[in-house]
Amino acid sequence: MRLYTFEARNRRRIGAELGGLLIDLNAAHAAIDHLGDGHRFYHYGDTALFSDMKLQAELYQPTIGALGIANPLEILHRFPMPGAMLTGELSPREGILAAQWLGLKTILPCHYTNPDNPDLHEFQRRHAEAKRRGDKIGESVVLKPGDWLELTA
Repeated sequence: MRLYTFEARNRRRIGAELGGLLIDLNAAHAAIDHLGDGHRFYHYGDTALFSDMKLQAELYQPTIGALGIANPLEILHRFPMPGAMLTGELSPREGILAAQWLGLKTILPCHYTNPDNPDLHEFQRRHAEAKRRGDKIGESVVLKPGDWLELTA
């Protein structure tokens, strides 16, 4: 197994003071994991959309990827704040663009706990629209908690 890690971008900023120093707890990292049989798994690392994804695609050629396109609504109450948290990662629209930039053959939309999440539905709607237009985009696979995805050679 080969694992490559590289920069990811997250719009949230979380820090902690430790002995008078402000420590950035938001060092997001993405990774490509070579799984064998030609499968290269991209994990988004809580990233926002940024153009380096095109370079990552060229260098590592991921075939399957997890893209965080939703907020897990069931846990947002743990983080009270004024207004509504939209996303710290990819919006459904940005998730489609990221999947295209990365050249993923299989897209695993993630960062939700309930498949009835409205962001997930929006992602799937946009994915279907891209397919209808003839855009080059991989297949989207929606997993429920406990589901498995079997990869074949």
